Amino acid sequence: MKGITNLKQYNAEAPCLFIVLPDQILQYEYLSEDFSGLFIVMSKKFTDNLLMNIQERVPLFLSVYDNPWTQLNEEELQSMIDYYRLLQKTIRMKDNPHRIDIVKHLMQAFFYGSSYQFHKIPDTDKKSKQELVVEKFLKLA
Repeated sequence: MKGITNLKQYNAEAPCLFIVLPDQILQYEYLSEDFSGLFIVMSKKFTDNLLMNIQERVPLFLSVYDNPWTQLNEEELQSMIDYYRLLQKTIRMKDNPHRIDIVKHLMQAFFYGSSYQFHKIPDTDKKSKQELVVEKFLKLA
């Protein structure tokens, strides 16, 4: 997939995980003929309630904002597919009064389990001293 998020161009290679944050616009320029994807769409209100602690939210937000996609190996891809199916199954349990809470906790587990991948910053993405100072300041909050 080739596209632009917030005026920054990306060439994501399969298999990968691509996250578009609330208020971001993803404009795709090219999808290969064999492209297939699984999508999870959440409201801003729901995502805001997932990570309540600002010390958890800001580093993840900054990492995903700067690097919205990460490569997956086969094991990670299979884990993502299994997770997606579990989430789908939970959402379809219309008669379960705890369905929303289950989905919330599954999403939290997903973020805790996969967020480390977004903190791996490639050497090619050198940041200015000002950007590094701002990130350190936000991590102190």
